[in-house]
Amino acid sequence: MEQPIDFESLDKGTPIEGLTIPALTRATLARFAGATDDYNPMHLDDKVASAAGKSSVFAPTSLVMAYVGRMIEGWLVGAVLRRFEIKVVRLVWPGDVLTCRGTIIDKREEGGVCIIDADVSADNQRGENVANGLIIAVVPRALGKGLTAKDLEVGIAYQPAGKKKAAPQKAPKKKK
Repeated sequence: MEQPIDFESLDKGTPIEGLTIPALTRATLARFAGATDDYNPMHLDDKVASAAGKSSVFAPTSLVMAYVGRMIEGWLVGAVLRRFEIKVVRLVWPGDVLTCRGTIIDKREEGGVCIIDADVSADNQRGENVANGLIIAVVPRALGKGLTAKDLEVGIAYQPAGKKKAAPQKAPKKKK
């Protein structure tokens, strides 16, 4: 079961539990195209990819981002994702096995909100880096403390498995 994280137990250099994705298949590329309604032939048709000088079809950037995002979602239990960016630096081919990783690079408090920054990345089975990125997340101060309404103002909250999702928070009324 996924365990919630907290500000007090995280330090710069703390690794994020990694995730290895099985070998990418052409069927995965086709299913992802259907799920995202993105039928770019470079990711589905070898003839089109070959005409563009590629050895075969290759994964779209959004699929690589989704795999890194799966790792982040599994790790940010009880936290709020505020920013997620990634840059794919090498093409990912059918047969590639991706390993997603991350490391805390900073932790700070801003206006009473506990924030962590982490570098995230993905490598293929040859140890070649294929993607690099950054996440910024709000985490509870201590285990069992939970997030405050202020923590939940911006971002995507990840609840522990089996817990009911919190009711949507209404934005505080602005004073006139």
